[in-house]
Amino acid sequence: MSLAQPALTMRNCETGKGEKMKTRKMYWVTCGLVVLLLISGTRVSAQSGPNRFVPFNEFVANTATAVFVPSTGRVTDTASGGGVGAGSHRVSDAASFEQMRKHILDLYQGVHVSHSFAVGVQTYDCMAIDQQPAVRLRGLKGIAATPPASAAPASGAAGVNSGGQQPGQASVASIVPSGVDSFGNAIGCPDKTVPIGRTTLEQMSQFPTLQAFLSKGPDGKGKAPVPMAPKPSSASAASAGFDRFIPPSPVEHKYNYTYQWVYNLGGNSTLSINNPYVYTPWGEVFSLSQVWYIGYRSGATQTVEAGLQVYPGRLGDEQPHLFAYYTADGYSSTGCYDYGCGAFVQYSGSLFLGVAFSPVSTPGGAQYELPIKWEWWSGNWWLQVNGTWVGYYPGSLFGGGDMATHSVLAEFGGELVGGSGTSYNYYPPMGSGNWGASGWPWAAYQRQIWYFDGAYGSHSPSLSSMVNTCSGGTSTSGPSWGGSDWQIYFFFGGPGGWC
Repeated sequence: MSLAQPALTMRNCETGKGEKMKTRKMYWVTCGLVVLLLISGTRVSAQSGPNRFVPFNEFVANTATAVFVPSTGRVTDTASGGGVGAGSHRVSDAASFEQMRKHILDLYQGVHVSHSFAVGVQTYDCMAIDQQPAVRLRGLKGIAATPPASAAPASGAAGVNSGGQQPGQASVASIVPSGVDSFGNAIGCPDKTVPIGRTTLEQMSQFPTLQAFLSKGPDGKGKAPVPMAPKPSSASAASAGFDRFIPPSPVEHKYNYTYQWVYNLGGNSTLSINNPYVYTPWGEVFSLSQVWYIGYRSGATQTVEAGLQVYPGRLGDEQPHLFAYYTADGYSSTGCYDYGCGAFVQYSGSLFLGVAFSPVSTPGGAQYELPIKWEWWSGNWWLQVNGTWVGYYPGSLFGGGDMATHSVLAEFGGELVGGSGTSYNYYPPMGSGNWGASGWPWAAYQRQIWYFDGAYGSHSPSLSSMVNTCSGGTSTSGPSWGGSDWQIYFFFGGPGGWC
């Protein structure tokens, strides 16, 4: 592995309010005064957040009376509820707006909120754990019990490149907000309540339709990469479902990823925290690092996903945020991010989806990371982040599909979406913006990768070679075995541009 410093080229900077950075096929580096949301200290400041804090009851009342203005495509100002700022509404027509409005009112019908607070541009409402949208809308009877403690495997998988010793030491990021927000509200929820990110018309109306808001990416982009399944060598392989699927063709989304087809109940990966800049005027949409656990029903992809994402159109800023996503039917009519459709059951009262990260890794300097684990337990897909059980997707979401009981494919890597609405496909940086081949401490990485078998034994995976569908703008290194600390790991990413 090369530890040589890569040649870095600074993005051109335009200083001033809301600093912007531009580049063509250059590396991402820190440029000027980049404002980061500090969430581990005693006070959290909103970045481009709402000018006024909107209490929950006022938000619901405003949503109920909001009006769509056809001549401008805008929503009346009374609809503001805390979220992505106004001024760039894209909702396509009155019927789409009404569908959005009804969706929000259904999410919160009859809910009592005891306290609310803001973290960055996102407002969180504290509600009784059994009143949250996922419990009410899905007809769940009580909250599931968390999985028991588990351990990582002690050795690497056969055939994995030795990779030498572990590349280096990183610090685990602190992502549990505390203190007070910029409006003076205490950050956190009272006992027996959980924080649920508020879904608002301001957020939704950045998209033309409700389905566009709920989708993984615009125009159906952002789907899980599905490699061709190996030819079954036995009846057991066929019964596991490895013989019945044709992978989708990636269009306007690009990947660096590795995978294993294996019957599994989830697993772990530790992700480096990076802050690639997504420049939306060039058609760049999002950049992420994540894990996918995948199954199928009648040939349609089912997933639970989680990771770190920079997505200005959805999240309203240029910071990496913790996210979860699911689909039960190949990203067709089911699925959403975080709390957007009442699917994810929030369990933790202190750690929640949508939270931003600070500090982030510095290319060539200090590295920060976050362990993320999915585990199917007693019928539900539980998400653990840095040792805290955040919540779960009920297995009932997946009907009679694989993911109701297990996964058959585990994937790990990065994803880009770009080029939407343009005559060319131009992509944002991936990971740190440095080539994956540059390794530690320059490139983004995932490490400590392992999975659960059907009896909850933990195993280092026999991962595929890295798949790179953007060779002109990214590169990879690994997967390799890095000893008992790093375990299975790989580096990935690059400056993006034309792929």
